[in-house]
Amino acid sequence: MPMRSALLCAALVLLPSVTAAQVDAKPTPGAPAPASTGVPVPLLSLQTLQFLQGTWTATTRDGRTSLGTYSFVPELNGHVLARQSVVDPNCDPKGHAACGRRDLFYIYQESPGAPLQAISFDSEGHVIRYTITLSAEASTSTLGRRDFVVFDSDPTQLGPRVRLRYEHNIDTQTGREVLNGAFELLQPDGHYLPVQQWYGTRQ
Repeated sequence: MPMRSALLCAALVLLPSVTAAQVDAKPTPGAPAPASTGVPVPLLSLQTLQFLQGTWTATTRDGRTSLGTYSFVPELNGHVLARQSVVDPNCDPKGHAACGRRDLFYIYQESPGAPLQAISFDSEGHVIRYTITLSAEASTSTLGRRDFVVFDSDPTQLGPRVRLRYEHNIDTQTGREVLNGAFELLQPDGHYLPVQQWYGTRQ
């Protein structure tokens, strides 16, 4: 498998497993993706990601199809935040190769005061390292504060640059807590194009 294709496949399984069911989807220029006018800053504590903890559902963009669930769970006395995924039973590996892949995804801090990092390992032997930044927007309309977590692949690694983004907010009228996501691929002109998107709420 060419290096570009191999690393792209590896990056896709880093998404919550729900996106594996759509791995064959084509990029969607102009599709809405999490974005922020806030200034991204490196994260210096896992406490800043507490809002990710818990189990989240995920659906297609139209909200009609349930794709699965994923959870962010503290491990090793809170020193690591691990993402655990549950593949939707309708995700057929024969139809979508990524349905048969598995991955481990960990967010960690090498030493006190150091920026948070993430690393993933998949069943095809790929390893991808990430830097992490956080930004926020103030409340607008019925939405409460919106937090944006961005995982950027390490630029020193071979292959295409990829980005995994989560947008978290709470509807101030319904109290519904939402976590949406997007997987993006860096284009030759320097911008990131959304390849996959999913929408979900806290279970």
